[in-house]
Amino acid sequence: SQLLSAGFEHVTAIEANSRRSNRLKSNLDRLRFDEEKYDVIVKEGQKWKPTNRIDGILVDVPCSATGTGSRRPDVLRRESDISELLDIQEVLANHCAEILPAGGIMVYATCSLLKEESEDQVKKLVENGLVETLPIQPNEVPGFEDAIDENGWMRVIPGVLDSDLRKADGFFAARLIKK
Repeated sequence: SQLLSAGFEHVTAIEANSRRSNRLKSNLDRLRFDEEKYDVIVKEGQKWKPTNRIDGILVDVPCSATGTGSRRPDVLRRESDISELLDIQEVLANHCAEILPAGGIMVYATCSLLKEESEDQVKKLVENGLVETLPIQPNEVPGFEDAIDENGWMRVIPGVLDSDLRKADGFFAARLIKK
């Protein structure tokens, strides 16, 4: 809904979990978005291939969700073996980089505080040579300027930002462009 609210002409959401897909459709209906402006597809993202031209992909990978620990402390008590998640993240990110056309934009995002799920995954993706960083600029993210690192990637730690943003969940985002 945020992408549609931001003015994107059409948004295709790929979600492997049918329950979450149904919740997304319900939210879009509740917010009264025109059904012709979006598609919600129940499928694993790494198996999806676009049928129309795409200009960008938001890859919100499945993760440990450690960035949500301040409001969902149960995530911090889960089993800590994230090797399967790391594999899925890498496969999904590489697939998205492959299907993106030259000049297309990819945003890799995770609500994890762990570097293995965030910075390390993006470093591997950039090293593969299909994409390069398109740095996030401070003027593009008011209030989050101090969360941008030397790579132009954004890392938010809960409780660190000023004002109401102190309550923000932890997350990571990197903007990439296809070579």
